Amino acid sequence: MDWIVSSLQRDLMLFENQLPFFMLRKLFDMIEVPNQHNRLIYLALCFFRDLLPGPGYRERIVPNGDGSNKKGNWRFIPNTIELQEAGVQLVKIEGASLFDIKFEYGVMKIPPLTIEDRTESFFRNLIAYEQYCPDNLLTYITDYVGFMDCLIYSPKDVEILSRRGIIDNWLGDDEVVSTIFNKISDAVTGPTSYFQYADIVNRVNIHCGKRRNQWMAKLNRNYLNSPWAFISILAALALLLLTFTQTVFTVFPRK
Repeated sequence: MDWIVSSLQRDLMLFENQLPFFMLRKLFDMIEVPNQHNRLIYLALCFFRDLLPGPGYRERIVPNGDGSNKKGNWRFIPNTIELQEAGVQLVKIEGASLFDIKFEYGVMKIPPLTIEDRTESFFRNLIAYEQYCPDNLLTYITDYVGFMDCLIYSPKDVEILSRRGIIDNWLGDDEVVSTIFNKISDAVTGPTSYFQYADIVNRVNIHCGKRRNQWMAKLNRNYLNSPWAFISILAALALLLLTFTQTVFTVFPRK
């Protein structure tokens, strides 16, 4: 039955149920042709494909290498609302792995992410695996969740990302989704100095740090954050224009 498969997927993904891969290979050699371990990986991907909360069912589901995984200094980026105020466009990108986030010319391209009942458990258990992994460069899930946590500060951020098609919220509650990302990284070591999205983060911060973009952010935040504020600005501009016109006619009366 479908519910049995779903339950097995979730149970096998639990950190306490994960086995060293060499043990799985030994067991697999007992029931299949020995040393055909690529087939074991293929079967595992087929079985767990429904758990992956976005595109990525292929041999390589990790981020494309663009220099972003090099060691370096970086700092967190603003949330979705602040990025929009700074002129950053957030768009959904199709046909890419879940982790292939791009930033070019003020446009952040993010593959769609589906949030459902099993998503939090999926992320938490893979993060736990990465935390105990001896290779400190294997932090793809930890880094991805950390990056999304930067974008999602409040339910309003989730709402915007949902409107853009970046988040497919099967839970239906934006606040629940924001809470998942705000709490999921608690007590987690990282992101490390080898943060997979360090290059993107640095370029986003450079974009947001430009004076012109800062002015636009302040304008949007202080004067264009609601229809009434925008109407007030239009009314003020209209009043200023009328005053200017009246002054011109007073100084240069028609003969």
